[in-house]
Amino acid sequence: MSCISCGFKIITRKPWLAKYRVVYKTSRGAHLSDVVTYSDERHKDYSYHYEEGGTMELARDKYLIHELCWSRLLAHFDQISLDRLFEVFKYMPSAMYTERLETLRYVNPDQLPSVTTCREVKEEFPTPSQAICDSMNIISPYDCFALLPLELRVEIAAHLSTMDYLGLRYCSRAMAAVFNNEAFWKTRFLVHRERGFFAYLADNQPNGLSSTGWRLIYHRTNRVNRYNPAWKAMRRQWKTNTWFQDRYSMARAPDISHQMRSKKRLHWETAQRHQCRSNGKCCGDCNFCRHLFSINEFTQSIRISSVVKIIVSILHEAEKTFITGLELIQKDSTTPVAIGYQTSRQETIDLQAHQLRGFIVNTGPRGIHALRPVTNKKLDWVGRLEDTGNVELLSTRIKVIAGTFDVST
Repeated sequence: MSCISCGFKIITRKPWLAKYRVVYKTSRGAHLSDVVTYSDERHKDYSYHYEEGGTMELARDKYLIHELCWSRLLAHFDQISLDRLFEVFKYMPSAMYTERLETLRYVNPDQLPSVTTCREVKEEFPTPSQAICDSMNIISPYDCFALLPLELRVEIAAHLSTMDYLGLRYCSRAMAAVFNNEAFWKTRFLVHRERGFFAYLADNQPNGLSSTGWRLIYHRTNRVNRYNPAWKAMRRQWKTNTWFQDRYSMARAPDISHQMRSKKRLHWETAQRHQCRSNGKCCGDCNFCRHLFSINEFTQSIRISSVVKIIVSILHEAEKTFITGLELIQKDSTTPVAIGYQTSRQETIDLQAHQLRGFIVNTGPRGIHALRPVTNKKLDWVGRLEDTGNVELLSTRIKVIAGTFDVST
């Protein structure tokens, strides 16, 4: 059997792949085994759970994870519930298994790329023009960030993605000073940032920020696939663990459908997944196949009026995105109404006082990959578009939004 996190098998010829744990479920809930070695006699009994008094109970389901991979997975969580984590393991999408098989490569934990190795990559900084350098010294008197010390500006930037921070520089030249601050670039290597697969570099170098050159390392590790296959494998496992954390943290919106009047008199525009046309073979994604595999669903509805902002929750799976839920902020209320699941990865759409007339959604077999609100002004897409076609859901006046979602226990 293979590790649920890295995808490698439990084997003896690699010492770091021989030690593992088992996350398993019995009638008493989910459990985590002690560390087991592949050559150990206990390896034969990992399917069983020993209750008090020596009685043995068969584990209904189980997932194996290397001891090293377990410690890496824990770095993504502040605290963890084994029952919740077990359910997340169960719903790991097949697309992520496929991606792992395509990039399978052993990574010796004793031979991880060092700071020196990252510096040796021949990738130099682009040189800004003199006009750009001169303009950075001109600060607008209306720039509120200029009133803050550099330390606070770095703290603000640390909570943004790198792309969001670079966009902020267009609005505030005072924030541009953060660009040359090594403390900011070190935060890019925290486990929840885009260089999180190099988190051990930041953990091993708590001091000497100016001498480490985090901005240079960030720049030189930009093209992971080109320079070091081990980096690609590390990023692949980090993306898997990030998906576990994102799915684990999903929060279901409260169900207020019972507070609404009958919806039968409303005219509905709908978008739904495809119907199976696979000549009798189960595709695993259509309505029939989902019923066959007992995939539970629930439907939620919310009534809306004057929407001013939309917060879209997104779940990343391999190279695809899925819209998991919406939060709509209305003009006459400061409390948003929500539908579906809220995740830690969200994008906010400001309708800029334009009336919401509907959505254009990019749908696929397993849900909605991306959406774009329709107003009098053309807005950007949220999510990654797939070659599966778009569906327009338009109305002169939207009263209710309803959606069907997979049950995430």
